[in-house]
Amino acid sequence: MKWNKFTLKTRSEVEDIVISTLADVGIEGVEIQDKQPLTESDKQQMFVDIMPDIPDDDGIAYLNFYLDVDEDKEKVLADVRAALAEMQEFLDLGECTITESETEDKDWINNWKQYFKQHAIKWVRASAPSRASMLQYEQTELPRRFSIG
Repeated sequence: MKWNKFTLKTRSEVEDIVISTLADVGIEGVEIQDKQPLTESDKQQMFVDIMPDIPDDDGIAYLNFYLDVDEDKEKVLADVRAALAEMQEFLDLGECTITESETEDKDWINNWKQYFKQHAIKWVRASAPSRASMLQYEQTELPRRFSIG
């Protein structure tokens, strides 16, 4: 399935209120790209060995939202621009430009496969009889294929 991807350039300080305004005109599920530093709470919730290296915050945020190709994008964009123009009367939204591109589901659906590699999982069992001082190791190979879900 094809999607129209729209990227709205704004200031990072107002990204939450802009997302709320987008929700008011019917756009749900906005992706945020900014250079905000991670909080300690964010760092504790991440399951990584090496923290990502985030560049210094430049105050710019890119908000991505997607519309179905069959959806009337001109009407939706007109509603978005009207809502943003109304909001710009009392709030500095920054550049507030919208760029358009097209993407497909297959990018999302199959992208994980390039990083997935099968690994043999081996089980190591150690036993130490009371009369022997040496440990004996026995390796048992588990099945290589397993399903998730």
